[in-house]
Amino acid sequence: MLCSDIDGTLISDSKRVAPQDIQALATWQKHGHLFGITSGRSLDGIKMITRQLEREPDFIVALNGAYVSSITRHIYESNISKVMSRRVLEIVRQLPSEKITVNINRQSRQLVQCVTNGHTEVDEMSLLQQLEDGLEIAKITVLLKLSDDSQLFYEQLSSLPVEITTSDDRYIEIMQQGISKLSGLTTALEQQIPLERVIAIGDYLNDIAMIKSVGAGYAVANARPELKQVADYQTVSHNDGPISHILNEQRRMNR
Repeated sequence: MLCSDIDGTLISDSKRVAPQDIQALATWQKHGHLFGITSGRSLDGIKMITRQLEREPDFIVALNGAYVSSITRHIYESNISKVMSRRVLEIVRQLPSEKITVNINRQSRQLVQCVTNGHTEVDEMSLLQQLEDGLEIAKITVLLKLSDDSQLFYEQLSSLPVEITTSDDRYIEIMQQGISKLSGLTTALEQQIPLERVIAIGDYLNDIAMIKSVGAGYAVANARPELKQVADYQTVSHNDGPISHILNEQRRMNR
């Protein structure tokens, strides 16, 4: 079984899946092997990319594990509690950020003081009231003004029972405690496939736990050094069709 991150891994800088990777994945699935997505993106964001593929993924781990569509098509969702969502928002709204996004009802919406586009935005007062009325947030994402500000956010949020990770130099992502790509992958497999039989590929810090735990963990050439240190293997960059390289390498190793 194979699973892949999207940004910086499955897609190139032009946001396209390499033709050789599309073909390699189609052949892989036609031969009865499973392929899944493990991403920090929302479900809609993932589907924008998977439309390029010949076949749909056999499972999806979205929002860093807060949303899972398993190999048997069961849906599992994990949300931050109402009290904790309010506390996180109180903290991050006081820190320097360029944009705050909340994922509610499977949709990502930017937090603003005054709504100008109701489809993509939610105002602060309205969101706080909706939390009081029982609304739950799956993930809170902060786009930093400067990548150096990430340590400040970690320091301010570290005492809270939430999961904090990063998916890019300027992105801080907050989920319910215990939620990660690894927890999402484990849920997606529904105890039918051991992690030892999984090939996983990624590029960033939110991939580390997953890459360390599977049978064959790959880091793309453009991956963060921290991920390369824990990966079993390294492959070509996201701009050079890493999936086809990995599957060709695995075939050679298993002959």
